[in-house]
Amino acid sequence: MLSLALFTRNSLAAQAIEQVVHEADLFRLAAVLSPETSVHESLKTLSMRDPELILADLADWQLLAPLLKATQETRLRARWIGFAPDWSGGQQFDLFRAGVTQLVREPFGPADLEKAAFQAFHESEPPMRPGLWAFLPSKAGGGCSTLVLNTAGALQQQLRRDVLVIEADARSGSISILMNLAPGMPIHEALERAAEMTPLEWQKFQVALGGVHILPADPAKPGRLPSWADYHHLLRFLDNRYNHILVDLPEVVNDATAEVVRRAENVFVVCTPEIPSLKMSDIRCQDLIHRGVPRERIRLLVTRFKRDDMSIRDVEKNLGWPVYATLANDYRSVRSSILESRLVSSDSAFGKDCRALAQMLSGTAEAPAPVGALGRLSRLIAK
Repeated sequence: MLSLALFTRNSLAAQAIEQVVHEADLFRLAAVLSPETSVHESLKTLSMRDPELILADLADWQLLAPLLKATQETRLRARWIGFAPDWSGGQQFDLFRAGVTQLVREPFGPADLEKAAFQAFHESEPPMRPGLWAFLPSKAGGGCSTLVLNTAGALQQQLRRDVLVIEADARSGSISILMNLAPGMPIHEALERAAEMTPLEWQKFQVALGGVHILPADPAKPGRLPSWADYHHLLRFLDNRYNHILVDLPEVVNDATAEVVRRAENVFVVCTPEIPSLKMSDIRCQDLIHRGVPRERIRLLVTRFKRDDMSIRDVEKNLGWPVYATLANDYRSVRSSILESRLVSSDSAFGKDCRALAQMLSGTAEAPAPVGALGRLSRLIAK
């Protein structure tokens, strides 16, 4: 939830807004404060409560303007939202220039406040987070989770990097099933706790597999649908804790998981050489662009690739997008690893491909590889 501080002298407005905040189910009311309180005392309270949003009654703007200026000179993270029955274009311009970038018109409901909060956090493109990589399948059953898990394993085992895998498909994620893991605290609970998460609490959520930390899903207990704020808080908490974060996404990006793909260094659409999967890849890529992902960060990976079945040129013709990399159709090695609840052997064809991919992603490969030089990793095209 987003923590919110309310400034108003109107007790009736305060009661109504408290009800709106409760109904929205996106906010936590951190404080209700009077604009008549001194700037010093207000700053002291805000520093203690550290709200993410300040909802300001514009009827008291003359009292609140000095406080807004003071908050801008501190490290307070709060974004300001103003509310009033009406305002002129000139007033809106002055408020925007002062730092009140979002306005809601009284009376307002939960949807109005949620929209203003979303826009307050999405006024500009979020900063790209190096080492954050998102993977989504063009369609289910394409081996995306297996690819994510083993690429993470290669990063940790071969390159000695701190790696986290987030299984973002709370309803159908299969990593815990494939690897016989017992997710005591699955992802939906981590998302719900992310705003107040402590390092000690985090130890209860992540589980280890071959040195890789995993935040798994529990399809038997999927929990409520997460909000964009849940992922905003989770990524903020994890920002300095891992060199690399690999997110295993469901095929359809929603408002919540859009927080991941918009911040990711690269977003990989994973498909197989079959026509339906290839055709769906273009749909996924277009959806990512619609969600605000820059085209140059979208990459295509083809799993279960057999050079004698379809050429790279044929794949690219069907996709309309260049292929970033292909990975071997190494069914026997992958099946054996799943049956034994372990990562794929590093000397298998698929294991070598995952290691080569990990090296390319992390920038540790010495030079671009010629066709066929990295086991079955037949081609890598950097846009």
